[in-house]
Amino acid sequence: MPRRPDFEAERGLNPLAPQRRYKHYLTVIPSIDIPNSVLALAVAAAALCGCRTPTEPAATTEPALQVELMPPVPAGEESETARPSTGTAQAQSTVAEGSPADPAPAEVRPESDSNGQAGEGSGTAPAIEAQPGGSTLANSAAEIEDQDSSPKSATKPMPDVRRLAKTVTWEGLLERDLRLSFGPATALRAAADLERLPLDAEGRAVCLFALGSSSLRGGRELLESWASEGGTVERQGAILALGEMGSASVPFLQGLAEQLDLDLMGHIFLALVRSGERGRQAALDVSQSNARLMVFTGRLIKFADTPEDAGASPPVEDYLRWRWKAAKAYGLVDGQSFEELLTRSLYNDPDFLSNVVLRSAAKLSLPGVRDHIFEALREGQGMARLRAAVIAMPDVLGDLLQAGEWEPSGGAEWATILLELGLQRPGIEAYPLLESALSVPLVRQGAVELLLNMGDQDVAILVEKDLYHARSAYRWGAARALGSSGDRRWITDLARLREDLDVEVRSAALVAQLRLGYSPAEEFVRQIIASGEEEERDSLATELMLVSHDSRMLSFLEQCYSITSGDLRLRVATELTLLGRASYRDDLREALLSERGGTLAPRMVTALGQLPTYADIELLEALYPSEEGLELNVALGIALVKNSHPKGIAILRKSIWDSPWNQSVLAAGLLKHARGIAALRDELDGAPTPVTRSDLFRVGFAIGEWGGVRELEILAQRRPSGDPALHGAYLGAMSARTQ
Repeated sequence: MPRRPDFEAERGLNPLAPQRRYKHYLTVIPSIDIPNSVLALAVAAAALCGCRTPTEPAATTEPALQVELMPPVPAGEESETARPSTGTAQAQSTVAEGSPADPAPAEVRPESDSNGQAGEGSGTAPAIEAQPGGSTLANSAAEIEDQDSSPKSATKPMPDVRRLAKTVTWEGLLERDLRLSFGPATALRAAADLERLPLDAEGRAVCLFALGSSSLRGGRELLESWASEGGTVERQGAILALGEMGSASVPFLQGLAEQLDLDLMGHIFLALVRSGERGRQAALDVSQSNARLMVFTGRLIKFADTPEDAGASPPVEDYLRWRWKAAKAYGLVDGQSFEELLTRSLYNDPDFLSNVVLRSAAKLSLPGVRDHIFEALREGQGMARLRAAVIAMPDVLGDLLQAGEWEPSGGAEWATILLELGLQRPGIEAYPLLESALSVPLVRQGAVELLLNMGDQDVAILVEKDLYHARSAYRWGAARALGSSGDRRWITDLARLREDLDVEVRSAALVAQLRLGYSPAEEFVRQIIASGEEEERDSLATELMLVSHDSRMLSFLEQCYSITSGDLRLRVATELTLLGRASYRDDLREALLSERGGTLAPRMVTALGQLPTYADIELLEALYPSEEGLELNVALGIALVKNSHPKGIAILRKSIWDSPWNQSVLAAGLLKHARGIAALRDELDGAPTPVTRSDLFRVGFAIGEWGGVRELEILAQRRPSGDPALHGAYLGAMSARTQ
């Protein structure tokens, strides 16, 4: 459609004038094979433009969706329970004492929402007509569901290949081994890594095994060199690799066998057995003078012929482990790269996509984001939508809660809300939500602490009695909360807890006094760091991490780093990195590379994803996708999206086409933020197959919403007038004008 010269002036004079130019789209929308909700949207837009539209949908071959002004009220609310603990995202101390009716009220971290086990009850849907942000068009459009019958909608989720790495049974290991294969590219990639990467002994063994598995021309000489001169692990890997290269390796392996090196014998004989009939005969010839060695050789031959009837042994275990690692890194699993297989598995996991997209989009400063997040919350699936809502609109959640129009479905959701509020440290906009949390025993102390940080001194009295509670979790939480009050009158009350039998309570009281400006507490802290018992030092370091947002604690936390070790040292380094201390990034990278991150790995990834260096980005790219768990993959996905990495862009593109309405449009908003609005036009031009009319309509809506009327004009010049993407773009642009 040609652009009118007076377009800008017309838009300035009348905000609805540009919309009237496209009102003819409204008359054809009912002819699209889409649900009634789209027609309702068209009617709403038509009313704004002052034009008429049909009020009945065109006949279709699919059942039309009914427009619901109010969500259905569930017949009953699923009961949820959460095991209380006294920690936060950085440190947890599980409380097992007391009755369920009297849960520990400290900040409770629920089981991770990304593993799909905590807080997945249906809960009560919010009965709300007016949505935040003032946009009703976007919310009506969110009711669009894909009704087309297509292969895409019938696709079944793939098996969870992340479980392959955790296989431990003999049958499972053998079954997994059958899925592995190697090609010509295997040797080239393995040889490159062997030459350029600073690998450990096992890493070099895996590279050497990959060289042998793919029968690289000229590789046998290299393997023989490593088998003769490398360290023990590298020699074992090279020997097993030579066994994969066939009978040409038999003379060399037989020569090694005759040396009777006990560290290598098992691997040598397994390599001979796997090299073919000539190798088997050589193994039998060498072992015939030793009865035990002959029996062992027989077991290896049985493993080569009928592995399901054979037992495990150290060389066989090394063989299966290195073959698996070589296939993951350089070969094929189920005929494709393991990275591709794992990525597809993640893409088929709705929890992964929703966590990455919703939590990333929650920080976008684009009109309409809150509308879509609210609609995702209203749909009530998983914790991701709740965390995103807490990030994007804690004020709206508080208002809805106090009005009785929405409430968390159980203890796990309340714990998630307080966890996210603690991570985000919001301002006064979170006050109504925190005020409501005061009535929930499970999270009361955490709410008091956050309110005290916001300057509400009146709530301190709510935890005073907890200073004398029989349960240590209450005393610990009360000490933490009062440390945030800024009221020095509590120093005396905290002094009594300095003699508590529980080391965590003593540490919390000391750190609270330190934050309240009690000068002797500073000296006590320095003494514990310098010469205290290990338990006391570790507990103090943990408490300092919990209040790391207090800049006065930073120097003490850095001192703790120098005297801690192991996992605690990594936790301190992670918190310091999150606080902007770049010198600790090396520790995090090294730990993640050596797979020492454990349960802390997701937080370490989050720390590296903030203002990352080139080395950080390179590591995040190498780690994703990971078979270690969904939570780590979510953290990696969020970091890659945040930094506009191509792997993050791929996640957004997948979600644009295959996610529910609001999540799809938010993914498009993230893509626009990362690559510009032209990236959405390109995405539409390169739509995947099969694609439905509803898919095109949804993506067009995103282009209109995030690009406005100007983008609608551009799209009108590129696509025919009956294109559902163009109709969606019109309604998206209309939606943006009402926000």
